[in-house]
Formats: sequence, C-alpha cells, structure tokens
Amino acid sequence: MSDKKDKISRRGLLKATGAGLAGAAAVYGLNKLGWLPGAESPLPPPPTDKMTCRIHPRSGDAVSLLGFGCMRLPVLPEATSPRGPEIDEAATFALVDYALDHGVNYFDTAWGYHGGVSETVIGKALKRHPRDRFYLATKMPTYLDPDLSMAKDIFARQLQKCQVDYFDYYLLHTLTSKQEYQRVYEERGVLDFLLE
Repeated sequence: MSDKKDKISRRGLLKATGAGLAGAAAVYGLNKLGWLPGAESPLPPPPTDKMTCRIHPRSGDAVSLLGFGCMRLPVLPEATSPRGPEIDEAATFALVDYALDHGVNYFDTAWGYHGGVSETVIGKALKRHPRDRFYLATKMPTYLDPDLSMAKDIFARQLQKCQVDYFDYYLLHTLTSKQEYQRVYEERGVLDFLLE
C-alpha cells in the first residue's frame, strides 16, 4: 500500500464501519417488524376503493386523510392572478362535487384566500350538499391584528360568507410569535370568544 489512493485513513475506516453498522441496524429493525424489502408489510394495505379517514380524538369526526384546500381554486380565463378573486365557480363546484363523491370531506378555506372570495365561493359550493357530509375549517386572520370587536365581526361575516351556522374546525392563521399570540388572543380576549 505504498500508493496514497490505496490507503484508508482511520477516519475513513470508522465512517465505513459506522455506515455498515447503521445499515445492519436498520435491516435488523425492519426485520423485527417483519418488514423487509420484498416481504409483506405488517400494516394492513390501504384501501383502494374508498377514502381513508382518521378519527379525531376529541370530536369523534371521521375526517378524510386528504383535505380540499381552497387557497388555489380555478380562476376564470381573464384572471390576472391564480390567487385573485376571479374564481371560476362552475369549475369549483365540479371539483367540490367530485371530491365529496370520492370521500374527501375536509374543506379548508381562509379569510384572505383569493382576495377574500374563497370563503364565499366554497360556501356556495358546499351549500348544495347536506351539512353532515363535510367538515369545514376556516381561520382568524391574525395578520389583521384584530381586537375583540373586530374578531367578532370577522367571525360573524365568515359564517355568512360560508353559509353555515358553525365551523367544524377554526384555526388561528399566520401566527408569527408567542408575543403576537398573547397580545391578540389572550390579552384582547379573542381566544376566549373563539372557544365559546
């Protein structure tokens, strides 16, 4: 081994040994699970004929694993932005119908999506279906720095725009710091209102 290329350093030897041991440990761990490449998985196969749902631990809701996000809905040909308010309602209705027909039951919108129009359009689309067929989530726009009065007004307007009497899930949107959370939601009483 007089040639430098043929020599292996102590560090190189340790790296190679460590990688080999890590690989062996991974294979051993997978083998203990009964899950080696080419072997049958110990987990049940995912269904191919229906949507997989998870049961929410508090509510018992069976929520589809795949949700329908309403931040990027189809827009009309003359729209100047894919996030603008020119939503193609007919195309959106068709997508919502397709999603519901294939087991998607969680719809997520927000105050600011599509220039404030997403909640209205998704409300129209979902209103055409029984309320017990879907779960609707929207969000308090933290970025507007709402006080309690403003938060109450936003929440009431969201119910109107979405054409529902309640939201299944309500999120605190775009929190950027603990201080912001404390100021808006704790000190101003917005969280107590939302929890009520």
